[in-house]
Amino acid sequence: MTDEIIGSPPAVPRDDVERAEHRSTQDRMRDHFRKQKRVMIRIPKEAGETSVQINGYGFQIQPGVKVEVPQQVADVLEEAGII
Repeated sequence: MTDEIIGSPPAVPRDDVERAEHRSTQDRMRDHFRKQKRVMIRIPKEAGETSVQINGYGFQIQPGVKVEVPQQVADVLEEAGII
């Protein structure tokens, strides 16, 4: 007979734990952005393709095209002087 520890989580390799935490963060950020007010913006063509990263969640925005983004993304672009 072997001893069993009740209530102890199984050992998980560190890489799997880090991936699970990362997915969890991505899920939380996705939900956060989905709840935000969305606004229409247009990145000038001269700016080129623009990326915005907020807490590990990324947005890639094509220049010269009107797109709808969460308010927080527009705020970051405005603070950076891009829009």
